Amino acid sequence: MYAECARHGFYSLDDLVAAGDRDELSQATLYAASELGGLDWVILEDLRDQGHDPGAYVDKARSVAPWLPYRADLLLHAAPPDGHKPCAGWAAPFRDGWDEIRAEITRLRDHGFTTTHRELREIAAAAFVGA
Repeated sequence: MYAECARHGFYSLDDLVAAGDRDELSQATLYAASELGGLDWVILEDLRDQGHDPGAYVDKARSVAPWLPYRADLLLHAAPPDGHKPCAGWAAPFRDGWDEIRAEITRLRDHGFTTTHRELREIAAAAFVGA
């Protein structure tokens, strides 16, 4: 969820509402809108302010890991460009199951979970023209 929001420049619910007007929402970002809370938006805004540096995702994950392990895991998988599997001792719990989570992320992308409404419209139009 963090990766999709950051990829599209969504750092608040207001950003998501504006994106809906531009047809830039995907199933992933709609899910994020329903699942992410205030703390998540603060984390995303902080990453934006740090320029989406992959190291910032890892640093933020390390800082929240003791209290918010779920969010630390999200941050590691969201680190640009395709997640960051750290070797440091603090990250040992997040390495278990890493490959399975990455496979699920790939499966969801392949099934269109991250495809925006605009992209779907373009695919449909191309199919119609090609038919």
